[in-house]
Amino acid sequence: MMSRRWFAFGLLFVSLSAAADIRLVAREYLNDQPTVTTTHWFGVDKSARDDGRIRTVMRFDLGRMYVIDRQARSYRSLKLPEAPPLKAVALPTPDTGRIGQWRVRRWRVAGPAANGFDIELWVTTDIERGDAFVELMQKLARQPGAEWLAAYAEIDGFPVAQEIRLTHKGMTQRRRSEMATYAVMNPPPDTYLPPRGYTRVE
Repeated sequence: MMSRRWFAFGLLFVSLSAAADIRLVAREYLNDQPTVTTTHWFGVDKSARDDGRIRTVMRFDLGRMYVIDRQARSYRSLKLPEAPPLKAVALPTPDTGRIGQWRVRRWRVAGPAANGFDIELWVTTDIERGDAFVELMQKLARQPGAEWLAAYAEIDGFPVAQEIRLTHKGMTQRRRSEMATYAVMNPPPDTYLPPRGYTRVE
C-alpha cells in the first residue's frame, strides 16, 4: 500500500515544448539521506523516469506503461489504470528562497487528493510551464496513488523541488526530490519504448 502511495514521487518535473522534449536530472532523498539520481524525459502525452537500472515510461498516447529493467534486459507492458479525479488545492506560502539557480516560493498541497500526505512544493517563475504542463499533470493525476498531482493546475510557476511526508503506524518518512539540471533537447531513440532485443515478461 505504501509503495503505491509513493507512485507520484519523481513525476512532478514537467514542462513541454513544441520543438523538443524536456530532460531533467533530479536528486532524491529519503529522510535527508541521498538515495538516487534520476533522469526524467517529458514529451507530449509521454514521460520517462530512469534511475540507472529501471526506466518507467508512461505513454498516454498508447494507453500503456512500460517498466524496463536494464540489468535483466527485460520489460513489462501494463495498461494504464485510471482513478476517479479528486480535488487538490495548491496554497502559496510567504516562504521564498533559492534552489540552485532558481528563485522559488514554497507551496502546500491540500484537499482529498493529498490522501494523507503532507506535501510541499518549491516553485519558480523563472521557467515557463505552458498549457501542456497542466494537461499532462491532469493525466498523471488519474493514476492510482498520484491523484495529488492535480494540484499542478493551480501552482503559479514550475516545480523545482517537492517534499512528501507520510506518517504510517507511528513512523514518518520524508521523501524529497530536487531538480539539478534542466534542458530542452531531442531524446535518444527508445526513450519512450522498450529497447530492441529486450524480452517482454508478464
